[in-house]
Amino acid sequence: MEREKVTDIIIVPTLLIALCNTPGVRNYDLTSLQLIIYGAAIMPVEQLKRAMDIFKCNFMNGYGTTEAAPTISVLKPPEHKIALADESHREMLASCGKAIVGVETKVVGPDDREVAPGELGELCARGENVMMGYWGKPEDTRIALRNGWLHTGDLVRMDEEGYIYIVDRLKDIIISGGENIASREVEEVLYSHSAIMEAAVIGVPDPKWGEAIKAVVVLKENTSITEKELIDFCKERLASFKKPKSVDFVKALPKNPQGKIQKNELRKLYRGEKS
Repeated sequence: MEREKVTDIIIVPTLLIALCNTPGVRNYDLTSLQLIIYGAAIMPVEQLKRAMDIFKCNFMNGYGTTEAAPTISVLKPPEHKIALADESHREMLASCGKAIVGVETKVVGPDDREVAPGELGELCARGENVMMGYWGKPEDTRIALRNGWLHTGDLVRMDEEGYIYIVDRLKDIIISGGENIASREVEEVLYSHSAIMEAAVIGVPDPKWGEAIKAVVVLKENTSITEKELIDFCKERLASFKKPKSVDFVKALPKNPQGKIQKNELRKLYRGEKS
């Protein structure tokens, strides 16, 4: 950025966090930077606030799926600034914004009926950008596009103004002792700890609870923390049943070529799943 005078960046949260953790990042001349567009994964709020403080440019969050070619909603730069400046709007930093022009969105329950604003459900979208179907997979197409809406597989809340808040991927919800626990909620707390570089939370088999919460984390350089200390840190900030039961410290988390953390690979490792 300093040498080439970069003005715009499109980046996944994992790489944006890595940039923020670059030694001496505040010593570089980053004044040419005008816009950072981030997306393709959930951005922890504390990490977003840190990035906004470091880079001091406009930020925009884009949410979508390949099936929607790919954008469904956007949280625009002015909305980032309002959320950062006004405590009463701070929650908006956790939002992926409102549906873009030409796209309709709704949130449905397990029965495919629309839920009330603020209630949890699966995000659905429709518009000219949505795919016609999966090539050669009629059954997958029928499931994804039932009732004329693309079912994204994302568990969300949508407020009365149309702002969308992603809670988790439906497949990433952990069911422990009959309680549904969003891995994102636990990850947000982990990322708020000063020693954590990266974190991913999954459910692992447990004979008593069905699933137990496991945190897999990467520490920043020259930092240390014990498993018990990190679990206690989470317990202070979450309901006790949401805290990790175990923590593994690793050098790196599995990622795809775009830098997105692959929880399916962690599930293969810790649960023995094939996919």
